Amino acid sequence: MEDLVDFCFEKFKGCAPKITHEMVSLYQSDFIDCLLPEDKLPIECRLSEKGDQNYFVDGATQLDFHIDTEFDTPDIRSDYKQQMKNAFKKGIDNRVMRSTWVNETSSRSHLLFSMTTSWTDSTGR
Repeated sequence: MEDLVDFCFEKFKGCAPKITHEMVSLYQSDFIDCLLPEDKLPIECRLSEKGDQNYFVDGATQLDFHIDTEFDTPDIRSDYKQQMKNAFKKGIDNRVMRSTWVNETSSRSHLLFSMTTSWTDSTGR
């Protein structure tokens, strides 16, 4: 993720990149939103199709990071990196974990992490 922030600052100078995170756990055929804010009640998430070969988990929390490349300092880059690390750690911490007779720390689940980058240039495109 640190490399992605650096890439955004270097590649999209003068643009407005946005990085969106989603993280869900698939546990016993159920999707569980790992980034759901603590004050929200869980909602049903489901796999949906978008276009020809794109799938997404409908209903999952999306965390958006809008990177302002006009103000590029080591402190600002570090702040974005820390925000993304914190979001990823929160998702990992909220992952469903149950022990099995074979492995005490088995997740018995699959973790789906999605990160989408989009941007607009100075003309708004």
